[in-house]
Amino acid sequence: MVGSAAVTMDEFSPTLDLIMHGAVDMHVHFGPDVRPENLALARRLDALETVHDAEKAGMAAIVLKAHYWPTAGLARVLQPLVPNLHVFGMTVLNYQEGDVLNPFHAEVAARLGCRIVMGPTTHSRSDVEAARRAGAATVFGARSDQEGISLIDERGKMVRPMQEILDLAQQFNQVVATGHVRRPEDRVLVEEANRRGLRTILSHLHPDRALVDERKWMLDHGAVVEWGWNAIGTLWGEPDVDFRELIDEARSFGVDRCCMTTDSGQILLPPPSESFREFAGRLIVMGMDPAEVRTMAQQVPAELLGLGPEPTAAN
Repeated sequence: MVGSAAVTMDEFSPTLDLIMHGAVDMHVHFGPDVRPENLALARRLDALETVHDAEKAGMAAIVLKAHYWPTAGLARVLQPLVPNLHVFGMTVLNYQEGDVLNPFHAEVAARLGCRIVMGPTTHSRSDVEAARRAGAATVFGARSDQEGISLIDERGKMVRPMQEILDLAQQFNQVVATGHVRRPEDRVLVEEANRRGLRTILSHLHPDRALVDERKWMLDHGAVVEWGWNAIGTLWGEPDVDFRELIDEARSFGVDRCCMTTDSGQILLPPPSESFREFAGRLIVMGMDPAEVRTMAQQVPAELLGLGPEPTAAN
C-alpha cells in the first residue's frame, strides 16, 4: 500500500511520471570506464545509451561522472544527439592530475566545460586508508608510497593548490562537490567555497542524526545535501537506511537545500533513470509529499546547474 496520504494508488504512477519529466541527476556513472577490480562496479550502459535512456525517461538533465578523467568533452559530443536533455560534465580531483592536486588540470577541465568539480574520491585520504585497512596491497592509480589526497594540511588549513582550484571554480562559475573527503576536510571546503560565493554539494550522504547540526552549519554556508540512491546501500542489496529517517533529516534541513541523485550506472543496478524513479517512489511510499520530492529531484539540482527553477529541454 502507498504510504503517503497525499497520493492514492491510482495516482502513484502518474505522480512519478511528473517527477521524472524534468528530473535532474547530477551523479551518473557510465561506460566505457576503467576496468574495476570489483565486478560489481562495472558499468551497465555506455555513455550514448545512458543519455538516450535519460531522454526517453523525460529527464531534464544529467551529469556524467568518471573518477579519472573530465567528462565535459564527451558531454559536448553527445549533446546534439539528445536535444531534449541537457548533458553536463564534471571532473574529479584524483591522482590522474599527478602526485598532488593540479590547478592546471582543473583549469583545462573547466575550459572544456565541466560544470562540477568534485573533490578526490578513490584517491582521497579516507578511501586510500580504508582500502589499506581492508588489506589491499595497492590502490588503483596510487603508488604504494602515496597516502591519498587531503584538502587540508596538518594545521587544518586548506592546501594552496585547492585554494587555486576554488579560485578557478569561481572564475568559471562551477559547482563544487566534496567527493569522498574526510569530515574535517568537507567543512573547510564548504567554508572556503562559500567565501568565494560558490555553492557546494555534500556528496554521498547517508542519514546520520549525530551529524545533523554539523551538516546544518555547512548548509548555512552555501552547501546542498546530496541524497545518493547508491550511497544508501542499493549496490550491495536492499537499502540499509530507514527512509523515514532520511525524510526527517531532509525536512530538518529544508528540502530546498537537498537534491536527489542516483550515483548509479553500475552493472548490478537498473539503468540510472529507473533507479531515480525507484528512489522517488520509495520516498513517496514512506510518506514524503510529492511536492517535496519534486523540489529535490528537479528544482534544487536545476538551479545548481544554472537551468532555473523549472528545467526545460536542451533545445
